[in-house]
Amino acid sequence: MFVLVWGVGPSSASRAWVDPDTTYVERLDGIHTVHVVPGRSGLGFEGRLEVQLPWTLVGFEASFPPPAITSDQVDVWVSGERLRCRVGSEVESRQLRVIVDRFPVSIAGDDTVSIGFRFPWIPSRPGRYPVRVLIDRGYGKTRPVPSGVVVVRPALRLALPSRVAPGATVPIRIHAPGSDGDALPVEFRLENGPVRILEGVEGAPVRGHFDAPDEPGFYWAEARLVGEPDVAPVAAVLRVRETGDSLGLWWADLHGHSALSDGFGSPEGYYRHARNIALLDAAALTDHDVMLDGEEWGRVGVLADSMESLVGFSALPGYEWSSRFGDRTVLLPRAGIDVLGRSDPAGDHAFELQAWAKTTGAVLLLQHPASGFRSVDWRFHDPGVEPVCEVYSMHGFAFSDTSANPLTSRVPWTARAASPRLAMGTPGRSYLTGMETDPALGVIAAGDIHSARPGDLGLAAVFAGSANRGVILDALR
Repeated sequence: MFVLVWGVGPSSASRAWVDPDTTYVERLDGIHTVHVVPGRSGLGFEGRLEVQLPWTLVGFEASFPPPAITSDQVDVWVSGERLRCRVGSEVESRQLRVIVDRFPVSIAGDDTVSIGFRFPWIPSRPGRYPVRVLIDRGYGKTRPVPSGVVVVRPALRLALPSRVAPGATVPIRIHAPGSDGDALPVEFRLENGPVRILEGVEGAPVRGHFDAPDEPGFYWAEARLVGEPDVAPVAAVLRVRETGDSLGLWWADLHGHSALSDGFGSPEGYYRHARNIALLDAAALTDHDVMLDGEEWGRVGVLADSMESLVGFSALPGYEWSSRFGDRTVLLPRAGIDVLGRSDPAGDHAFELQAWAKTTGAVLLLQHPASGFRSVDWRFHDPGVEPVCEVYSMHGFAFSDTSANPLTSRVPWTARAASPRLAMGTPGRSYLTGMETDPALGVIAAGDIHSARPGDLGLAAVFAGSANRGVILDALR
């Protein structure tokens, strides 16, 4: 007598999970991998996996959906071997659907397929975000795989003026978003001072103020979430300057992109992130000259002027001029000045751009000078209108020819410096080379972020009497 028993073994069960399954609001190194055990008969060439990510988990706006995802932004591994699969994406119902198919090998049911995302997921609010995985074994029938959630914990950012006069009124700005968009209550304390409870409103930083100590020196400040002991506090240092010292220290990101050129995210979102989330004092949106039409450039100018009118924030109209002579950030004193781009017959040479800058009052900042694609040719440098060099950005570090090049996972995937062509590595083009002909050449860092998130990488420290546009431009000069 034969007894036939049908059973379901451990290898027949499909399942999926995310590693890590916990992250923090606005965390910049949130690199995640989705692991899938296909179960049953596994997957072949005709098989397909789909990972559904909520927009709010990955960090996008409703008005500017995620860009297309390809194999350049996603790695697929099975049993320690990287596979060359087809990777694509679709966007619907506020979900980013990442699709992996055309597997070059047969995958057993108990194998683990690891889908590694090279770009960070940057959620803007705390909460529990479901990550759904669907599987199609090649029969045209898609079914869900038991999946998990990513828990996003609250996080804080604190900004104080870095240098203030004795006894001055000091503004406090804290980014503390809750799951419903409202700002969470925060405890704030200046060194040896009383604890104060600050509350904010939806979509804006928590704000407050206090009087600076009368004695010059350095003072430590701390902020922590009320009722959230597991969330790390944040700290800042306040310097009370000597009497008679009138300069403040202002923080700015003067190089970044949006969907108006080769990035994504809206111009409005760019400045909103700069002011309300990164808590910067100033920012410049610098989309590429050849990608901006007249209407878009007008929109950028109107937006910069409207942001400039807000208390405690400065917005500088600008764009990126790119050429064989090296790239420049062009910062303008006012909106309404037409772009002089490299496609203009009167603006396709560095000398022509420099002459134009002298007539318009523009300030030119030298970008990623030692990059492998458009490095700065120092023979065409004009100290009169190019006072500052950007030595760090998403492309790496260009202080000297021997500088380490710390490219990080925080670089957005649309312009990731993952190859020598994009990284800082051209000899004889670094900042120190420029100083041989211009000993007074200033130095800044910038983001060159292409995700409309200024302030998330390099920053410029500007010593100036105030943070308004004209004063910042004069300080850069």
